[in-house]
Amino acid sequence: MGKFKIPPDEYLAFLKGIELTGVYLKKVDTELVKDKIDISRPVDVEPKGRANYENVEPNVIRVKQQYNIKMSDRENGELLVYVKCAYILTYESGTPMTDDIWEVFKARSVQMVIWPYIREIFDSTLRRFGLPPLFLPARII
Repeated sequence: MGKFKIPPDEYLAFLKGIELTGVYLKKVDTELVKDKIDISRPVDVEPKGRANYENVEPNVIRVKQQYNIKMSDRENGELLVYVKCAYILTYESGTPMTDDIWEVFKARSVQMVIWPYIREIFDSTLRRFGLPPLFLPARII
């Protein structure tokens, strides 16, 4: 954890006192930008995420994780599919979140929890658009 400000033992102590209590989809916006997609052409998928937190009660932390996922034609860069989603994660914790803890927590713990949801919503969106499945790769955190 060399790039983070918080010492590893302090972060591990925080993790021992936190529990995920809920995950839900807050918002989703999808668009099939191009009506006819040649599925034989290679595509690039670019997921970009951002997250923030709020100590909403003395023992409750709410995390909002947003992702924008763009699928485009690899050869000409044309945007084909766009998925924008936001999830809320709720945690109970014996210690309030701090900015230093947050930097590690959002990069490691939040991504470990949220990434399967992001993969699923992208795959199910493609299927609803009548496209073949395309799985986002698993992430090593």
